[in-house]
Amino acid sequence: MHTFKLIIVITLAMLLSNCASFSDVEHLQAQLNALQPKITNLSAKASSAKTSAQQALTIATEASSKAQRSAHYLQDTFEKLTPHICRLPRPIRHTIKNKSRKH
Repeated sequence: MHTFKLIIVITLAMLLSNCASFSDVEHLQAQLNALQPKITNLSAKASSAKTSAQQALTIATEASSKAQRSAHYLQDTFEKLTPHICRLPRPIRHTIKNKSRKH
């Protein structure tokens, strides 16, 4: 905003040094006054977008943290269960032999 004011002052000084009329300065001031609400509106939209982006970043960071914790718990559970699964006895298969009987 400071730069914008500086440009206005420089422009006015150039206009006045070139014998600008008072109506030229008034016209320039009217244009600047017309732009002010648009600038304010854009500034508010940018602020709102920044807030939304910060909220989205917070949510994404929390989700990533939860996913990492879940992956850690899954890995921990897997490591605890793996030795027990490997020690399970193999199931015994009962096979029935076909004995053919001749009548």
